[in-house]
Amino acid sequence: MSEIIWHTPIGPLKAVIGATGVRRIHFPPPAHQYPVHDATVYVLSRTGKVTPAEHDQAERLERFLAGYFSGNPPARLPDFDLSGVSDFDRKVLAACARIKFGCTSTYGELASKVGSPKAARAIGGAMARNPIPLLIPCHRVVPTAPGSLGGFGGGLPLKRWLLDHEGHNRQNE
Repeated sequence: MSEIIWHTPIGPLKAVIGATGVRRIHFPPPAHQYPVHDATVYVLSRTGKVTPAEHDQAERLERFLAGYFSGNPPARLPDFDLSGVSDFDRKVLAACARIKFGCTSTYGELASKVGSPKAARAIGGAMARNPIPLLIPCHRVVPTAPGSLGGFGGGLPLKRWLLDHEGHNRQNE
């Protein structure tokens, strides 16, 4: 496994990549204002010996990040590895991954989609445990209350920036 840090508009974004895909994405510490950098995405550093398979996975993730931050995310996500994620969380994360760029879903809607309509709190827990934000866009999951953002591991200013970047209409929250 290797760790790669990319320069992104939200600051340095670190990913842990294995031969079968992206295992973790870590947001930079919360900043006060976004974007922190211009939209150019490039590698800042790599740690660990990068195997050819990891290199391919890293290139796919870099293409995704470049497309995402330019406002044109590729239709196909990079591969990801959800080893160690519970079956329930895996089902929730799969449903979350289908929320399209610029759209949102509520915790309750996501709970219904996974067959647990009364499990909105559990959905929130699964979002909090999401190991690969952006690839699985947990920032697109919001509470039912209009104007409320809910929580977000990267901080609410970043969640707002990501939704604004995607062209999300605040009136539809």
